[in-house]
Amino acid sequence: MTKGAYQLLIRLDRDQTITVGRIGRFRFPAGYYVYTGSAMNGIEARVRRHLSSRKRIRWHIDYLLEHARIIRYAIRESPVSDFRLSTLDFRLEHHPDRQQPI
Repeated sequence: MTKGAYQLLIRLDRDQTITVGRIGRFRFPAGYYVYTGSAMNGIEARVRRHLSSRKRIRWHIDYLLEHARIIRYAIRESPVSDFRLSTLDFRLEHHPDRQQPI
């Protein structure tokens, strides 16, 4: 099984207020979102799961994906079990238009 990290480019077509599990309701403005995740036991299967429209709600991102769509994804394979997601998020974190709704 392939280990590594992935990023999903997500498009939300209109403003939405979405209940995200037990953490509450959040307003998501229309636009693009990037989600970074890891999979230490099968990255391809994890991305396929996110792309599927029929799935049990398991992770917080699943709540957003009920209202939005994935338009692109990228996979970064890494054999290291403690792969740092922050290496993928670093550029986004310093982008001048970045917002973090949750």
